[in-house]
Amino acid sequence: MTKFLLSAENPWGWKLEDLLVEIQNDVIKRMSKILDDQRPEARSVVNNSLQIASHIAECIALANDLARILNSLGPAGNRGQPRIGGGQAAPGRREPLVWRLREAYNGSL
Repeated sequence: MTKFLLSAENPWGWKLEDLLVEIQNDVIKRMSKILDDQRPEARSVVNNSLQIASHIAECIALANDLARILNSLGPAGNRGQPRIGGGQAAPGRREPLVWRLREAYNGSL
């Protein structure tokens, strides 16, 4: 079961991209409180926070791409079946080669 993220076991969880946006907002809000502080320690904290916010932005882009891919496979939560994983090919898609090879091998026994 996931602790924070939306899943079949945690229907009240966050979508990854939404959680990352909230974290990024918190980092920026916290950083904005010390923008006028010119001490070296404060400048280091601001610079580090900017880098963290930038990395989170990259993660948001990846999470949005992940959501786009999953959404292209159909709606979530269809009778408890995952959209991806579980050894099943999505409707209209070819099964992974490893599964076809296993079927061929098992059929020859």
